Amino acid sequence: HSHLNLLGWVTMAVYAAYYQLVPAASAMRSARAHFWLANAGLLVLTASVAMLASGFERAASGAALGSILTLASMALFTSIVFRSA
Repeated sequence: HSHLNLLGWVTMAVYAAYYQLVPAASAMRSARAHFWLANAGLLVLTASVAMLASGFERAASGAALGSILTLASMALFTSIVFRSA
């Protein structure tokens, strides 16, 4: 539960603050890919964890996929930060 709050609120706030403060980063084509990747990962992970909490054990693969998407979006964001700095 707390991890989803950190993922859904804190990381998204960090992303938004950086893109607002560094307009050159938000103009990059990879910033748009980062937006969709981060949101897809968040949605898949959140839905899967909710299903796991409800006893639907087959949602574990969805949670793994959501985690991988989220990690990939964080790696992409890191590359955006280094390329725009």
